[in-house]
Amino acid sequence: TNKYNFMLSLSKMSFNKVQYEDLKMILQWRNDSNVRNKMKNQHIISFMEHEKWFYETVNDVSCEWMIIEYEGKKMGVVGIKEIDKNTMSCTWGMYLSPKIKNLGLGVLAEIKIIDRMFFKHNIHTIWGEVFPDNRNILRIHEKCGFKVIKDCDDILMISMTRDGWNGRKDSIVKEFALK
Repeated sequence: TNKYNFMLSLSKMSFNKVQYEDLKMILQWRNDSNVRNKMKNQHIISFMEHEKWFYETVNDVSCEWMIIEYEGKKMGVVGIKEIDKNTMSCTWGMYLSPKIKNLGLGVLAEIKIIDRMFFKHNIHTIWGEVFPDNRNILRIHEKCGFKVIKDCDDILMISMTRDGWNGRKDSIVKEFALK
């Protein structure tokens, strides 16, 4: 069993397209210092800036922004960006509500998001960035198969390919006692 004393289930997690009604909640999560300090852009975002971002991305076919839900409760946001059907690659990022801490839901979300990128969007290579001092997230990324491609002083460029993903996924599901 896992260390959380309850069984996490991949089937209880879902993604829904970000709606205008979600903006205040997302902005509150994004501007929380615990979230903001793990972002490249660390300034406090105004609602006007946030609304502008929404209108620029809502119909952009090269990205997909979704609310992460577990058992129907909104718990985070994920962006799959720079979706390129020619190179079969994309970038991505996610953050959870600051109220979600050490519940294993981040691992669950990462597994589901990677599946979505590989199999819904037919991606072969996923790219991302992480701060070197964000060790917990880096460890989860590495467990999923991401490798550090480049160390750019204050940020690590990471990447993974679809090759071997199903085996790694099965191993993570077993290690974390997911179902």
